[in-house]
Amino acid sequence: MKSVGKTIAGGLVAVALVTGAGSAKAVTWEILGKLSVEYTLQTPQELLSLEGTPFSAYLTYDENALPTSTLSPEFTNYANQGSFVVNTVLGSATGALDNLQTFISTGTPGQGSNFNGGATHVGLTGAISTLGLIPRGFGFQFQEVPWHLNVGLTSFALPSELNLQDFGGFNILGLVFSSPAGNPLDTRLLGVMDSVSAIPEPQTYMMMLAGVALLGWRARNLAG
Repeated sequence: MKSVGKTIAGGLVAVALVTGAGSAKAVTWEILGKLSVEYTLQTPQELLSLEGTPFSAYLTYDENALPTSTLSPEFTNYANQGSFVVNTVLGSATGALDNLQTFISTGTPGQGSNFNGGATHVGLTGAISTLGLIPRGFGFQFQEVPWHLNVGLTSFALPSELNLQDFGGFNILGLVFSSPAGNPLDTRLLGVMDSVSAIPEPQTYMMMLAGVALLGWRARNLAG
């Protein structure tokens, strides 16, 4: 039993070394919530039916990315550093983020901090792609309300940790569509965030599973 214990302990060290051998750069956030629809007379009934339905969204970006520009002393931009997926009961929207921005409060009254991004090219799959709508863009925002200056973002770096409770403002994502007639603000799907959670990279899962399998194999061999 002592040798089995030593083997398991050694295996745990091996798993720790394998899983910690390289620092992960990509971070993916799963966002869950309910949809709200801003519409006009041209909005298809199918989109109106999405009011109050659930959605899931995934934001992925390189947390070690370097800024591509500084828009002001408070804003930093990371252009073309991420991607998104939004899933609804009517279909999905995907694309690459044209920009990711971090804004940090300087302590000026009336200013908070936020993390936002957007895309101008959106691809559609599923039933939503058959409605004849023209996708105009995607955007998201984690916003800190101005009077809570001690929460939200604390640095200009791309967030590697997000706690929805730290953002007390209008935390949303949105998809904008125009009708075939060309009205540029025909319909907007707003996703109000209920939860945000990190998803480990696939290679992290694989390394953990490989480590657990190795522990089981070595323990069985010694016990036998």
